[in-house]
Amino acid sequence: MSPEDASAAAVEILSRRTENEIRIVTDNPNDCKQTITAFRKLGCRVKVEQDGNLLRVTRPAK
Repeated sequence: MSPEDASAAAVEILSRRTENEIRIVTDNPNDCKQTITAFRKLGCRVKVEQDGNLLRVTRPAK
């Protein structure tokens, strides 16, 4: 995934979900680096769990 696609996906996920903590299940942990970077650039905290198959994204404090 390109950095631009990852950034667009991160913005889309945050706009559709209202929870403070969002869990994202991934099928290939090696392809998540761009997505993790995109969420972090938006000020979110990202925690990788279950050998990279689950991302826990926490929105930034307001």
